[in-house]
Amino acid sequence: MKIGKILFIIFTFIMVILPINVKLKAATDDFSNKTAAEGSYYYYLDVHEVKSVPQITEEIQLEANDEYDGILTNDIQYDDLDNYEGLVYNREIRQRELGTYRIKYTVSDNSNNISELMLYIVVEDNEAPYCLETSILRYELDIDNITLTTKDILQNIHLEDRYYESDLLSYSISSTAIETLAKEIDIEQIIPVTIEDESENRDTVNVIVVLKDQTSPTITLDNTTVTTTYYAKSSLNLILDKLNIAVSDNYDTQVTYEVITDNYSSNMSIVGEYEVIIESVDSSDNSTIETITINVVDDIPPVFYIDESKVFVKPDVLLAQDDFVSLLRRSNKIKDDDFECVVLEDTYTESADVVGEYVYSFRIVYDEEDYSEHKFIVNVVEDDIIVLTTWQKFLVVNQKIGLFVYKILLWPISKIMELI
Repeated sequence: MKIGKILFIIFTFIMVILPINVKLKAATDDFSNKTAAEGSYYYYLDVHEVKSVPQITEEIQLEANDEYDGILTNDIQYDDLDNYEGLVYNREIRQRELGTYRIKYTVSDNSNNISELMLYIVVEDNEAPYCLETSILRYELDIDNITLTTKDILQNIHLEDRYYESDLLSYSISSTAIETLAKEIDIEQIIPVTIEDESENRDTVNVIVVLKDQTSPTITLDNTTVTTTYYAKSSLNLILDKLNIAVSDNYDTQVTYEVITDNYSSNMSIVGEYEVIIESVDSSDNSTIETITINVVDDIPPVFYIDESKVFVKPDVLLAQDDFVSLLRRSNKIKDDDFECVVLEDTYTESADVVGEYVYSFRIVYDEEDYSEHKFIVNVVEDDIIVLTTWQKFLVVNQKIGLFVYKILLWPISKIMELI
């Protein structure tokens, strides 16, 4: 009897107790970096790279062992409880449904003892959206006329995502991104734009902004037309200095000009009209040109009869100070063009239309210790004024002397003839 009881206990242990210890487990409890309660696992899968259940089963190295029947791995069965393969694996990317899918594995031994393991496949979208056209993410703006807005930037960003449709994508930008740009030219400044999908995958698109100086310098001057005389032979630099030329620029603090065309300097003693062109270029190669017309004239009226400091002129001609200076230039009595005139005596100007003799005298001052004084006797006459050369004057004088001598010699002869 005792032996029979012992054999019954051994048989029961083999047939009942041992099959209960069938093991169904993965090669590691941490294959997914997360584990659930004992007897269940989580497997995280990106929606862009889905796998079939057999592939996942092979990857996690699922095994089944029984202390009596041995290895039962090939007998493992699975049940796709939430239709993972229909809703995810067998669909195109955009049609795949995110979520958690249960796969129930089961295995039984020869005694029909069953062991189960639940695998949770978590399908996620882990890929951020991206921008299609990178070329439009660079803007070159006029530093003095920034019309770009954050709205313009966002409207030009076209997003794409391999899973979500474009209407489920969003972007954001700082509302002060434009206003806070540094006012410096020719440097790349970055405005970050955050892009995001429905799964809160984020990325940053860098919009590059380069400020440019697109404004040309400004040239100002007193006049663009200058009149000078052929005998003055004023240098171009002197003429330009007297025009008070000034150059300014919106960005560069120091900008000047240069002469790029000079038709005057080689013709300063020839009556005519000549162009001089000056140009100003800033550091951004913006340029401005200004054309100056220089008229070289002969301004000495032909009615003058000049005998050193004596001037004959008709009442209908009014001589100005420049006319007297011109006379001095003509006789080389002016040293240079840098001087001031100070009138000493003028009885002529107010009576210029009245026949008579007047005085016009003035001082030419080069500096405090260097000056010269000049006096003109102005004869206002009604008669025609004949301009004589020095040789003609000599002939006229000799003719008068000859006539006088002739009259003296003829007088005694005429008296003798009267007596006869």
